[in-house]
Amino acid sequence: MQTRPLRGRRDDGCAGAIAPARYAFIDLGSGKGKALLLASHHPFRRIIGVEYNPRLDAIAAANARIYRHPERCMHRIETVCGDAGAFELPPGDLLIYLFNPFKAAIMERVLANLESALQADGERDVLVVYQNPTQRRLLDEAPFLERVAYREYRTRRLRKMPIGRVAVYRNH
Repeated sequence: MQTRPLRGRRDDGCAGAIAPARYAFIDLGSGKGKALLLASHHPFRRIIGVEYNPRLDAIAAANARIYRHPERCMHRIETVCGDAGAFELPPGDLLIYLFNPFKAAIMERVLANLESALQADGERDVLVVYQNPTQRRLLDEAPFLERVAYREYRTRRLRKMPIGRVAVYRNH
């Protein structure tokens, strides 16, 4: 299987390309699993979605089973119904994806869990991609993370109002 690097834009402050095969893709607060399906277009080492709501987790699992796309190269998607703040992160390099899934109290638990995992294995590379980052301050203040990119997305019609934001963090 050929590795297709994921690339950031040149000016986004990221380190450039990553090799997905090195990383497990973890979507915390995975909902119905859309990000998991899109991640399956890249050869991640593992793809795991963690969702607290059993109904949404069941939908994500069903979507993973029936999803067909010509660019799909990862066919095993794991879904876990559970608490993201207590989820045992797998060993190795991680790309953690968050689409604004939590209020501050849960995000604090998620960050404490991540910090513990990094203390146990500080040699791993961890990227956190945080879409619509309403709790961005918590990640900015986390001593074990460094923000490497932040971008606001706009449309031509609504140039003054961003339609989306994304922040990317990396452990140091």
